[in-house]
Amino acid sequence: WLQYREHHIGPELGLFVSMTIAKGDPEVEISDDGSMAFVGLPVSYMIEFKGGIVTKRQGTVSFVLVRQEGEYRIRHLHWSSRRKRG
Repeated sequence: WLQYREHHIGPELGLFVSMTIAKGDPEVEISDDGSMAFVGLPVSYMIEFKGGIVTKRQGTVSFVLVRQEGEYRIRHLHWSSRRKRG
């Protein structure tokens, strides 16, 4: 975590002036036995960087959840995006 924080995400976040995120309605599928759930969450976001560059993206955050001790817990998360149309 220390290596990732100091050499990857830390420097990237240091370039941000602001970030706004809007989420859509999630799509949820639950396995027949209830042991797993799959969630697709549509998102759109805008990041303003130092120097005045603004980027707009739309994408999906995908979750795989497993039921443990009566609660769903995130087993896997993936965030994908592409340039926002329009």
